[in-house]
Amino acid sequence: MIEHRKLLSFVMVTFLMISCSDPKGSFEPDFGAPYRIVESDNLPKIEGDSLQICLRWEGCGDSADYEFLLDYEMVEEIQNIWLEKMVDESCRAVFETEMSFLLPHAVSGSMRIQLMNPEGNDFALR
Repeated sequence: MIEHRKLLSFVMVTFLMISCSDPKGSFEPDFGAPYRIVESDNLPKIEGDSLQICLRWEGCGDSADYEFLLDYEMVEEIQNIWLEKMVDESCRAVFETEMSFLLPHAVSGSMRIQLMNPEGNDFALR
């Protein structure tokens, strides 16, 4: 009888730990190579079905040689979006440019959209 109580207690504690855990679970966005979101009075923002943003990064070539991919994941009714920088080059050249990313319908139709920032201070866009 004592063993059954121990087992029942273990199951209940485990259930409580799981139900009270971080709601994001194992969700961790992949930002790729280092970059910064440059915040201004009007950026970043959603305009129509696009994300308008200014980015800064280091690189060796022309700014057109660098690719950023937009990714997204719904967590607790908030559509989280982030950019992944695909090429990692550490050089002295610093690029800063405004870019536009078309949002998938799953994102643009969401009531709450949050832009995740590799530096940690996320932006509530809607």
